[in-house]
Amino acid sequence: MSFVTMILASAGLSLSMMGPGSCPPGCEKDCCTAEAAPEKDAHCPLCATKETKQAELPQIDTATYGNANWPAHNPEKGLYFKNFQGKPMPAKFSDETVLSGERTLEHTKGKVMIVDFWATWCGPCVAAAPKLAELQEANKDNLQVVGVSGVNEDQATVAAFLESHEEPFVQLFDSDQKVMKHFETRGIPLVLVVSTDGVIRWMGNPLQPEFKKVVEQVLEADPLIQAKS
Repeated sequence: MSFVTMILASAGLSLSMMGPGSCPPGCEKDCCTAEAAPEKDAHCPLCATKETKQAELPQIDTATYGNANWPAHNPEKGLYFKNFQGKPMPAKFSDETVLSGERTLEHTKGKVMIVDFWATWCGPCVAAAPKLAELQEANKDNLQVVGVSGVNEDQATVAAFLESHEEPFVQLFDSDQKVMKHFETRGIPLVLVVSTDGVIRWMGNPLQPEFKKVVEQVLEADPLIQAKS
């Protein structure tokens, strides 16, 4: 599944709203079905809506991020991972398998992101999931949680777990841990709180007492989030 694939679940858009182009693969809107021929080759308005929303994101001066009131970092002493707090993400997600049935990385556009490295066998990881879900649901427009699994377990195990634990997250599977390995972590859970400019503003354990306040402070400080509100 492509990370640029977006949910095609909106309703109420008529054929008269479409322009020239072609429907995206997998689109099940009436305008994209065989029954809609010859209009089937018209551009899907859902994709047009997505492109418009992305184009409408405010342009923020990078200096504004440097002056924002970001939360204090976890102290260097005692960290169980390589410290990237205040630094850009060391790698991008690319060809990981998307396990989420409803969300993709497209949902991170213009949002603060929480990256959650976790496993089904990790008790603290499972215990932290409801806290992440609560934050996700309370900040739908400005926050997206991205779960990344694949540590010492196979995809079928994680997929089966997710079937019985519905979570409003992007869920990725990567047995090679192409992103996580950069942090050289000696344990999980490990979460990253990433501002909209791609910089990691905080790293640590989501069960730390201050975690919720850290996320809320990043949301309040992030210049793009503030410009959107």
